[in-house]
Amino acid sequence: MKKYKHQLDRLVSHYNHVEYLVKTYELRQYEVLLPAINELRYAGRRAIDIMALLSKENEAEPNSEKVDQYFVDAELACIRAKHDIVDALVLYGLSRIQSLNEKYDFDELVAAFPKFNYFSKFLLFARREIQRSREFREERNEIYSALYEKLVPDFLDFMDEVDANFDQLVQGERKRQYFQTLSPQISFGWILGGLGIGGSAILALIQYIWRG
Repeated sequence: MKKYKHQLDRLVSHYNHVEYLVKTYELRQYEVLLPAINELRYAGRRAIDIMALLSKENEAEPNSEKVDQYFVDAELACIRAKHDIVDALVLYGLSRIQSLNEKYDFDELVAAFPKFNYFSKFLLFARREIQRSREFREERNEIYSALYEKLVPDFLDFMDEVDANFDQLVQGERKRQYFQTLSPQISFGWILGGLGIGGSAILALIQYIWRG
């Protein structure tokens, strides 16, 4: 058992970290991370298989090749789960930004969310990188690790910012729509008022000329 302590500790660390991320995003009502959850289930299954092999009392030494392979399987499942989390974050982020772009002006979005422009561009870049990872599989782990390190700490902060300032954005949009509705009425009133003033001046001038 002591022989595999390092591998077991590393697996537990990977598993706990990914499980924490899944729970975090689920609690924040983000995308349902079913692919990542399924990978965690598979990693858990392999962990049980490992413990079963190591706990066999009738074997002086467990099948080391099988144990090592189970460790590899479990760690790969955790890595794939992290990849799935990146995929879900990028898809969710792009969907949310597209929805905001359809409802609000760009200047309003940047004013409400200072990082909006940055994340709009970064998420498009991330989508291209994910597509590139499908073509160049030897670079896949490196690509996902770079995206993961940027998305996981910063994306949560950005979404917190969106949630915190969303009411302000909605109120600003309502005011803008109100003034857009009011503007033609004001303009029409000004036109009528102008015609009224101009008409009175013209009548006064005609009367002056006529009398003169």
